[in-house]
Amino acid sequence: MKIRETLEEIPQKEKDMPENVLQKLLRDIYLGREFLSLLVVREENQKSLEPIIQDLFELSWPITLLTKSQGDFLYRMHHNREVVAVLLLTQKMQEEVMKILADALNFLRETRIVVVAVDVWDQPEFRGELLTSCKVHNMTNVLLSFGYSAKNPGNSESTLFYALKPYPEYYWTSLSPGDVEQENLKYFPQHWLNFYNKTLLTYSDRASLRSLYYLDEEGQLKINGFVPRFVMLFAEHFNATLKSAFPLDMQNPKHYATIMKEMVETNLLDIPMTLDTNPHYDRWFNMTDAYHHDRGLLIVPCAQALSIREVYVIILNWTFLGSVILCTVIFSLLQSLIDYLFDGLLDLSRLLLSERIFPAVLGQDFTPPPKEPRKILKFVYLLLFIAGLFLNTLFSVNVSTLLTSPPKHRQIENPQDILESSLPILLHDAEAYAMRYRIEDYVRAVITTNNYSYLEGLRDNFNTSYSYYSSSTSWYKDLMRQQYLARKIFCTYDDLILFPYMPWGIPLQQNSPYREGLNYLLHWVHAFGFVEYWSDSTFWDLLKLKQVSIRDPYLQPGPLALTANDLFWTWMILIGGL
Repeated sequence: MKIRETLEEIPQKEKDMPENVLQKLLRDIYLGREFLSLLVVREENQKSLEPIIQDLFELSWPITLLTKSQGDFLYRMHHNREVVAVLLLTQKMQEEVMKILADALNFLRETRIVVVAVDVWDQPEFRGELLTSCKVHNMTNVLLSFGYSAKNPGNSESTLFYALKPYPEYYWTSLSPGDVEQENLKYFPQHWLNFYNKTLLTYSDRASLRSLYYLDEEGQLKINGFVPRFVMLFAEHFNATLKSAFPLDMQNPKHYATIMKEMVETNLLDIPMTLDTNPHYDRWFNMTDAYHHDRGLLIVPCAQALSIREVYVIILNWTFLGSVILCTVIFSLLQSLIDYLFDGLLDLSRLLLSERIFPAVLGQDFTPPPKEPRKILKFVYLLLFIAGLFLNTLFSVNVSTLLTSPPKHRQIENPQDILESSLPILLHDAEAYAMRYRIEDYVRAVITTNNYSYLEGLRDNFNTSYSYYSSSTSWYKDLMRQQYLARKIFCTYDDLILFPYMPWGIPLQQNSPYREGLNYLLHWVHAFGFVEYWSDSTFWDLLKLKQVSIRDPYLQPGPLALTANDLFWTWMILIGGL
């Protein structure tokens, strides 16, 4: 491989280019759209190509010359993408040389390619073989010339070129320099501006606001979502026809990871109606630019208010019970001591727990001894009254406050809280596999299912038996629903964000010819705010289909009577006071 670079300014050198066919052609291509370098691929040990190589090296552009396979050499990894490739062949089509060019231009298929065929024996056969090879390698910008030879450079005005037309099917069309000048044509037009009703195979997942499909009342298929709507706009705007590669499953839609594995990676789809993401930059070579920026997070049930029975557990804490027990023991001992000192009476059964003292400590009535109590005992009863009043008032105030505004359970805010709680994380099998390195620390809290419809049903119905993985798009839909509810049912926090930045693009076949057109339209769609409009439209479709609801599934019908379970600890207190 040889690389030649010069410091001269290309526009100035263009004016002094020699007027043979190839040099004039490259100049015209440059004037149509500038390029910064040349990639030349040639057959090895062919002396008839040496004059052409010499002519190319007289030009001012840096040149990369390949004569044999360079292994994993990718031109886009080493040089500017604005390049024109020149393929030099002699006598007949050489597929191995074409393979060298294809490998070098991996992930750079929008490159303009000039094929110069010298001393070809059978031109129709050569064109047919080259056409087939271009189709196999997804090359769409190809210009073929037979008019150049080492002995006869040819007349630039009479030379006939063959321009590749990839849509709707691959074919050649003849083109002369005079046609280009007189009819204002281009050697390399942007073919994706018109697909001439070419049929593109697609397939859609069903994922929240991203993509939705359903049958309307008349049984007609309807598709919505900011991904399918973008693909449909692409087909409509550039004159293509979309066709589903397989029937859409209404009952059990495929997860996007399944579509990737079974359809995209096996090259069964032209443009899928789904998104994919990957942290490795080289995987983005076969994807569009980032269409959607997302975050991956865990959503957990919001902390709920304690039940009445749980409120009583808080009220009857060890401090309160300890105070009751301590007062009971102290006052029982005082009463027993006074009875023993002044009356000589000692009842061991009442020494630590007197049936007269315990109800008084709880603020209830108690029966004093039949005879007139001594003054010191009256003082003890006064202290007992004060203690009982204090404990009873404290208990009543806490009951009134906590029953009116009950506290909430502890909120799950980080992975450690999930591990310490009994709440599992429910994931789809594909999600669990993709996130296996992110959830290593709390994998014991994860359970999986391969039933995507079941998982979506639980999420959409706000089932609080599980925590779930969610994209920020799905979470946006949940927030829109929860703003109509009396209280939030699911929450998320910063410490529950697993992937803080997730760019999503449309996955394509390797070296897809549609990538350039998709990227062009993608940025205009964002500029005009179509994504937000399509997202809102999909949300209202979900409401009309009753696939999501803004009704609160946990809203109580009204004030409810207390049950025996609610009054469990009340019964315990009464039993203790008898």
